[in-house]
Amino acid sequence: MLTRLRARGYKSLGDVETTFERLSVLFPNAAGKSNILDALQLLSRIAASRTLKEAFDPPYRGKPLESFSFGKGGVKEHLSREQLRFTLEADIRLSDAVVESVDRRIREMRHPRTEKERSRHPRKAGGAGAGAQPSLPRRSGGASPVGAS
Repeated sequence: MLTRLRARGYKSLGDVETTFERLSVLFPNAAGKSNILDALQLLSRIAASRTLKEAFDPPYRGKPLESFSFGKGGVKEHLSREQLRFTLEADIRLSDAVVESVDRRIREMRHPRTEKERSRHPRKAGGAGAGAQPSLPRRSGGASPVGAS
């Protein structure tokens, strides 16, 4: 579950941090709700895409240049700069089931079993058994900031 989002230099948001509960009412009209949703969509697309270009392809709303906060100089100022930057940070809380699933996959990658071994020694339900690797921490964690330039 997403618990926190911070955006710096992204669209009209400037420097905004918001936390999310199970139900959140964000802001009044024209306060940046759509831009927060755009930021969430972009984070998701960056994680799932092979390239940044692909992440910014439709259905992303707007052109990549429009993703940066504009100062008094507007687009002309942005075009004169060598690089531009915005930052998106997100904290997420993973369920125990997701953490256990990832732990199991990591263990399987570290110690692959052949198909013959799997059929001879099926996994016991409900536990990792002896020799289990330490599990991932079960707490809210922060994703690394994502910068686009």
